[in-house]
Amino acid sequence: MVTNVTGNQTQSPTFSRNDLTMSFLASRSLRYYCVATNISKQSSTTLPANQQNSPTFQTYVGLDVHCKLNVNSKLFSRSSNNFYAKANQCVSWFDAALPGTLPAVNRRCLELAIKSALALNCQINPICVFDREHIFEPSYPSGFRLVQSREPIASNGLLNVPIKVDKTCYIKTIELKSIHLEEDSGHVFVSHLDQCNCIDLNSRGLPLIKFSFKSTIMTALESSRSVNQLIQILERIGAFTPKIEERALSIDVKIKLVSENTSDYAVTIKGINSCSSLGTYIANEFGRQKYLIKTNNPMSADQTYQALTSGGMKKIKTEDIDPRSIINLSIPPFRFDSTVQNSDENVSLSIEKIAAELPSLPDSERSHLVDHCNLNLLQATKLIENDYAQVVIKMVSNDPSICSNHLYNFTMEVLNAAIVKTNSEINQLYNFIDNLVECFNLLKSKTISRQNATEMIVSCLQGDKRSPDELIIANEWSIIEDDKIITDFCKDVIKVHCTYAFFVKRGDKKFLKNLIKRVKIASNHRIPEEKIMQKLDSLISNIDKAALAIFTTNRNKKSKNRPNLFLDENQ
Repeated sequence: MVTNVTGNQTQSPTFSRNDLTMSFLASRSLRYYCVATNISKQSSTTLPANQQNSPTFQTYVGLDVHCKLNVNSKLFSRSSNNFYAKANQCVSWFDAALPGTLPAVNRRCLELAIKSALALNCQINPICVFDREHIFEPSYPSGFRLVQSREPIASNGLLNVPIKVDKTCYIKTIELKSIHLEEDSGHVFVSHLDQCNCIDLNSRGLPLIKFSFKSTIMTALESSRSVNQLIQILERIGAFTPKIEERALSIDVKIKLVSENTSDYAVTIKGINSCSSLGTYIANEFGRQKYLIKTNNPMSADQTYQALTSGGMKKIKTEDIDPRSIINLSIPPFRFDSTVQNSDENVSLSIEKIAAELPSLPDSERSHLVDHCNLNLLQATKLIENDYAQVVIKMVSNDPSICSNHLYNFTMEVLNAAIVKTNSEINQLYNFIDNLVECFNLLKSKTISRQNATEMIVSCLQGDKRSPDELIIANEWSIIEDDKIITDFCKDVIKVHCTYAFFVKRGDKKFLKNLIKRVKIASNHRIPEEKIMQKLDSLISNIDKAALAIFTTNRNKKSKNRPNLFLDENQ
């Protein structure tokens, strides 16, 4: 019992399990939407009649993507880049900011930054300078961090992003403003054992590469797909491995809605750690700003928030951010000139040599699949996302006559099923491209079924050196064309599964699929499905319904008086 203010006793409210679950989900989703404003109270109010017509909005999104480079040591020291090490075990004298220590730039980080710039069609700047950005926090024992705020390593790039919407696909081109190298900060955590705040400098100095995109008109889907495409390119060149648990990805997004009566203010959200979360934050922020504009309560200043791992946001005071920086004199400027040829590779970086090491990129694969393999943009995008683009390109180069939509279906159904069944790597398919082409031609000519084509690829992946023709003969995979053999298989299945046949005879056609499946298994997938359907339909329609009912009733009895279901057996 609960006593209210007046002293009267009221009955305690009771909640079911579903009520508690729905209230938890509602409170969790509300955190995405109700940020820094009391939207939950305002959302219950209705708009005036003159505000029912929604104004037109233009949504501008600017992205800053921070990725941890895939190297073994830090950016300015030789300390190990081990995320799972104990606290302060991977700290050098420079990381601890001892007086007199000087930074030494990691050569591999410069190579990966140049390779990323070339992959994104950027212009390599001739001079690259590191600056000191002053930050007075415990995670920076030196009082600053080394960044590239004035002279980045590259600028003016393009990122072509395929956007899939339902069954269509289009290309969205986003301009890349600059690429920067910078170091990560330390980590402040709470020690419950010592009951104090502690500092872990293992992450201090980790190499980060920052991609700054120009603010452009984008939707939430286009923004998340853009970051996803960037990650795919970085993975392809070996510069980045997406590991959320290691905080390898951090996204800062600047969102601004522009309409006729809005002011030029934006919302910045920092520290988003995944592409899916990015789309959620942008979509919810679009909805929040639209609501503020419709209720004549637009923002009066720029706002900055920190994304939380729980899904909400925490407002950051802009006056606490000091963006001032000065040139770091302890690191001399780096000069990149493709015309200079230096014989000493330890002194100079050859841009031509780095460009020659670039693998095939998604843009070139997409254009090749569309222009030379007769695939549409959606099919080419799906093949690239599933890493089957090179397999299709090698098959077409082996036999150009196989270019058709059937090649896409063969890759996504047959090859993918064989890879999943054997738990193999896709690059293992490169060892027997000839067998793949021959298997595709056999399947296209209906010499074998799709299931047996998958088994053929599985045999090749498991090391079978026999040709496809030899495998067909040894395993009896050829399609059955004899009508008598097909009839015998269907009759045997009807007798064994007479209950399903009785339901089909009664009019329940959904049980016909089960009978077709049984015939496929009995014939080792050697009979096409359309022939099985026609034969079963004709056989069941000619069976007497009363005889089938008696046969089904006595299906578990070995009775000699069971009627014959088929007329030819009576004769």
